[in-house]
Amino acid sequence: MDVITEADLRRDMFAMAGDAMRGREAGTLDEMRATGWIAEQAREAGLQPAGDDGTFFQWWPMRRTVLSTSSRISVAQHELQLWKDVVVLTQGGATVDLPLVFVNDTTGLSSADIRGKAVTMVVSALDTQPALRFTIRGNPQSTTTAMLRQRAAQIARAGGVAAVFVSDDSPGTDQTFNAAAIVASRGPYAIDSAGGPAGAFARAAQQAAQGVGRGRGNVQTIPTFWLRHELLDAVKSPSARLAATIASETFHYPSGNVIGIVKGTDPRLSN
Repeated sequence: MDVITEADLRRDMFAMAGDAMRGREAGTLDEMRATGWIAEQAREAGLQPAGDDGTFFQWWPMRRTVLSTSSRISVAQHELQLWKDVVVLTQGGATVDLPLVFVNDTTGLSSADIRGKAVTMVVSALDTQPALRFTIRGNPQSTTTAMLRQRAAQIARAGGVAAVFVSDDSPGTDQTFNAAAIVASRGPYAIDSAGGPAGAFARAAQQAAQGVGRGRGNVQTIPTFWLRHELLDAVKSPSARLAATIASETFHYPSGNVIGIVKGTDPRLSN
């Protein structure tokens, strides 16, 4: 234990979490950079390579699903620019041309005429963790998008066939919208397991088809959009419509594991 020092731990942690690694996202050159760095540390530490072809590396395919740039979305005859004016919170293909019905919140779903229509609501900033205590699961982007998907499911259960959320005019909502656009534009990714659906969106769709979901019954997924505040007046107009054609694209790329072995000293067990 004496050879484990704070200085060494700090050096390695700052190397892996530093700006030079650019987040190490799976399937990117940044992940490759981090993978190579770990393999070099394993080599220097004296581990034996146990990856493919006598190397430290084990390569395996990942599959990412992204929204196609050919997708087209307009609201009240305003053509929207993907990830700048609108964030799409669902994956898969859909074509809709629907009247918009504005409701104040989910409590108004039961009394509004929404069946077969697109429902729109205002999104307000959520009180989440302070910026200095940012975490992946507790940040405003993750919390807000999870909330919007829950509301979209409520809209679906009430008979709506699309959900359109519009930011309020608070600066915090703008910041959250921008962060959500970055995350959603990259799309979900997962192990390419025998051609099965990839990512969290596909798992939700599978659960819906199988009627599972921690006692919540079927999870209904409808096309879900999040718009900037500047479009609020447009979606409130009596004749406003949502017209959208969205499509997803899937592609594969390699991701890498690093595998090294430290041999034991017991003559019976070392192999």
